[in-house]
Amino acid sequence: MSICRIILYGVIFAGRIYLIALWRPNCLKMKAHFFKLRKPFELFPHPYTIGNLFGPWKKNADNHFILKLQSIPEEKYVEYYNYHLNHSLKDNNATEEVFFKELWLLIETRIGYFQNRNPYGSTHHQDINNLSSINK
Repeated sequence: MSICRIILYGVIFAGRIYLIALWRPNCLKMKAHFFKLRKPFELFPHPYTIGNLFGPWKKNADNHFILKLQSIPEEKYVEYYNYHLNHSLKDNNATEEVFFKELWLLIETRIGYFQNRNPYGSTHHQDINNLSSINK
C-alpha cells in the first residue's frame, strides 16, 4: 500500500497561526493495475470492466471504479469486488489485504469529499445521492 506523506506548514498571518496540510499529488488514487480495465475500442466488455470506449482512463481508474460501483445494484457489489480482486491477484499486483486497504482508503476519501461539499451549492442533491450510493 502506498503511503501518503502529509506535510504540515504553519503560517502566521495577522497574529494568528494557520496550519496548512499538503500531501503528495495523487497519493489517494488507486493504481490502475489494481483494476481490470477496458481495452481501447472493445465493443462488448465484461459488465464489471471499467473504462470507456476511447480512453485514456488509466489515470482515472479510481473514478471509473466508483462510477461503476454507483451504477450497479447493491446485490452485485460482492461480484464486482471479487472481479477486480481476482484480476489483481492473478496479475500479482497486490495481495488481498493490500487490495482491500487501498480500496477502503479510496472509498473513505470519496465519502469525505462528498461530506465536505457545500450544502448550499447547486449540486447538493446530486452530492447526497452520490454519498448515499457510496455508503451502501
